Amino acid sequence: SACPTMKLLLVLSVVLACAWSQSCDDFQAGSCPLAEDNIVGSDRFTDTPQACQDLCRDFAHVDCNFFTHFDTDCYLLSSCDTVEACEGCLSGPADPLLSDCEATTVAPDTTIGTTMEETTTIGTTMEETTMEETTTMPETTTMVETTTMPETTTMVETTTMPASTIPTCDVNYGELCEEHGNLIEQIEGINSASDCQAVCQNHDECNYWSHFSEEGPEHWGYCLLHYDCSRTTDEECLPEGSHECQKGPGPQGQAPGGWKCHCTSGAKTPDLDECDDGSPTDDPSTCTDDFYSGWLCDEHENEIQHIEHISEPSDCQAICQNHPECYYFSHYVEEGGEHWGHCFLHYHCDKYSEKECHRLARPGCPPASPLLESFFSQFQDDDTIGKEPRPGPHCNCICGPEYPDMDDCSSPEF
Repeated sequence: SACPTMKLLLVLSVVLACAWSQSCDDFQAGSCPLAEDNIVGSDRFTDTPQACQDLCRDFAHVDCNFFTHFDTDCYLLSSCDTVEACEGCLSGPADPLLSDCEATTVAPDTTIGTTMEETTTIGTTMEETTMEETTTMPETTTMVETTTMPETTTMVETTTMPASTIPTCDVNYGELCEEHGNLIEQIEGINSASDCQAVCQNHDECNYWSHFSEEGPEHWGYCLLHYDCSRTTDEECLPEGSHECQKGPGPQGQAPGGWKCHCTSGAKTPDLDECDDGSPTDDPSTCTDDFYSGWLCDEHENEIQHIEHISEPSDCQAICQNHPECYYFSHYVEEGGEHWGHCFLHYHCDKYSEKECHRLARPGCPPASPLLESFFSQFQDDDTIGKEPRPGPHCNCICGPEYPDMDDCSSPEF
């Protein structure tokens, strides 16, 4: 019985020695190394860094010496030799308490707040204050100057001006102008609807245009110029988000030949690059074409690092963004058990694999987050509805580049 007691005392002495050597300066905005052999535990639903540190300090995690908190993810770590830049991350030791360190740094600000209140009362009781207090009169005069802020209310009028000057786009999505007796010219190799409209704007007889891409590996673009567009048709146009029209990987040519993707038609004005198409610019779903749900990047000679316990693909992408050699990532969640997440960092994504992945929800798969559902919603069409999910232990497979960011579709300005 003495032997286990000695081992426990030895472990506790090591932990205490490590804790005594830490200070408030060891809390940093960044991420400790998240290698598999460094993670001793994790939790997906930890709201605050302090709650994450509490898990690390828990007796059940005696081997936890450091933690990293990001959003609601908490990683319990054995060491933290380096800290890499990570927006929204906070890392630190198990001791001292983070709340005690925050209290010592916040205290000066709170005293500033109380002195501000005193100076405002001086301004209101100026006749009753002593001569010594009147030395703060310059501060009260500046407070009066700040009351001229109503001038900034005119900014509200200026912000509404641009919205009223942007014309609404004259576009038909999912439809093409009728061709019979109405086709001026057909031009191949035009990749976007805005480029097709530009061709129409430079043709004297053209008043309307139609554009589509053929389904298949190359998605070859077609531009049709018209005299008018009084009648439209959606014949042979595949629904937006159809599997055959997905950019990037996947089996092609599943639909009959001659089917068309991204059917669009409209007038020569207003310009598509300048008009309002009604879609919000900050909607994460506007960059879904950059990510391939239901697929993983091929790992052969292309795996930089495999990191377990990463619960969300956006967290996996964030790790890729902070790795100097990573340009693409893959992520999936295990079907059973605790639904461990797996993150893979890649040099490239020239080849794709759907092995052991399935797109439809299975009883053993965890529910996807609302953001991830927006990426998978593009597959709710004829090629998935009513069919059995493909067998395999991988849930919510997805891969993509390090940018744009999955959370807000932003990219860094280089």
